Amino acid sequence: PIASFAGKYRGRLNGYLLSAEEAMGRGQYYRAAGQYELAMTVDPRNPLPLLGRGHALLAAGDYVSALRALERGIRLFPQIAAFRLDLPALAGRHDAFDLRRADLEDRLAQTEHYELRFLLGYLELYSGFEEEGLRDLDLAAEAAPPDRVIAIFPDLIRGRRPLPPVGEVIRR
Repeated sequence: PIASFAGKYRGRLNGYLLSAEEAMGRGQYYRAAGQYELAMTVDPRNPLPLLGRGHALLAAGDYVSALRALERGIRLFPQIAAFRLDLPALAGRHDAFDLRRADLEDRLAQTEHYELRFLLGYLELYSGFEEEGLRDLDLAAEAAPPDRVIAIFPDLIRGRRPLPPVGEVIRR
């Protein structure tokens, strides 16, 4: 599983990615999101800073912004569905998302919403709860409009929908 988005080479992009991951490990999620934004300015076509920013905002509980960043990142790099992420390792803390999972479950118990269901499924899938994650991603996909990444993500993960060629962006 992928435990870091930073590469082994020195450079501004990797410097920002490392700084973001260090901030995540300290629980400074908005600082991490800012470092991921700086990484995006170095390489705007690289989806990893977008995904990392989504993870940081998700850990902070900023669900709307997290969802937008994750959707944009997946749209730019749908091949991420072929990889296994280790969200707790990416966050640098094994408890970083426990509170968010509980919060999302509470919110969904009150009112069902496909975007929150997607975030819960994403968290579960990449935090070691694959069965629950896939179930929640499927529920989100069923309720989502067909032009949203949310609607196709479970099929990409399961291989029921072919991944587009590398570099090809999912269109609406």
